[in-house]
Amino acid sequence: MKFIIAMTGASGAIYALRLMQKIVSAEHDIALVLSEPACVSLAAETDIKISAHSPDVSKLLPSEY
Repeated sequence: MKFIIAMTGASGAIYALRLMQKIVSAEHDIALVLSEPACVSLAAETDIKISAHSPDVSKLLPSEY
């Protein structure tokens, strides 16, 4: 199964990250849509710094996923 997750910049980045962890651990695929304001929120809420233009998605999930 494939899930589409959109992070728009509203608060709650930690919930999106946890959802992605659960989806990946269940061996499903994710298509991620990420806005630049979402990257700002993500950095403020979790200290994960990525760019919407060329995201390093490996920073979003711990290595065990």
